[in-house]
Amino acid sequence: MKLSRNVLVGSLAVTGMVLGAVAPAVTAQAATSTGKIDSTTGAVTPSASYNIGNLNNPDDGQLAIAMDNGDTEGTATATSNAAVKVVSGVLVLNQVPDFNFGTAVSGQTKDLVDNTRPDEATNVDGNESGILSVLESREIGEGKATGFDLSAQLGQFVDSQNNALAGAGAFTLNLAALPISDGQDTISNAAGTKLMTKAAELASATKAGEYGTSQSVMNVSTAKDKESYKDGEYRAQYLAADKSADGKAGASLKIADGISNSAASVKSLNAPIVWTLKTTPAEVNA
Repeated sequence: MKLSRNVLVGSLAVTGMVLGAVAPAVTAQAATSTGKIDSTTGAVTPSASYNIGNLNNPDDGQLAIAMDNGDTEGTATATSNAAVKVVSGVLVLNQVPDFNFGTAVSGQTKDLVDNTRPDEATNVDGNESGILSVLESREIGEGKATGFDLSAQLGQFVDSQNNALAGAGAFTLNLAALPISDGQDTISNAAGTKLMTKAAELASATKAGEYGTSQSVMNVSTAKDKESYKDGEYRAQYLAADKSADGKAGASLKIADGISNSAASVKSLNAPIVWTLKTTPAEVNA
């Protein structure tokens, strides 16, 4: 996902630390072949291992061929790359989800359809996998990192021209309580109780430039999650009912009442969701 500068700087500012992202160094390697292609006839004959350049753009039309030469084993080689950014000592807002509720009518509550966003929704950081993710890499313990809270608030729904619908009230985005995983397995305490996100009802703003009331969505701390709070990823995934493990949608949208139906029309609306990650002060967990 693409982290906007404001979101990244904001999430790092609350930790009081700076994260340096360094692009991995890639060493140039040439693919090799033990099969030689005749450029005129196309015939392939055994050859001593030789470089053919980049596998995606082989020199002289050569390919990385593994070809036996009598008792000599045929080999071909190519090089790819594995990359990762490792964070340490910081709390990171890693991924936030987009929500698409398809087509609905005024007053209807519509379940999540998928996690795509419209083309006109620019300058946003959401992902199409429905993933909400926080990375905890600080040292945890008394006098150290004690937890975090991730909240969300919903802006005003507007059309592609940035205009709100006249007479429309507030929309309500309902987020279900979902299991939290470490990116692979669900996180549970010693008693087997799963760590969960919080169910939330986010009312949209009804004025331009404003946001509805902020609500906590993910809250983890050493006070209430002592056995399961550790460094690593805290991930939840909001999916449509047909893709979720329990057959229930991870989110739904209550469409505002009072949208006029006196004239035939179709309006594509979207609203921004601001996700705010904050560290939990030690005194809150006292």
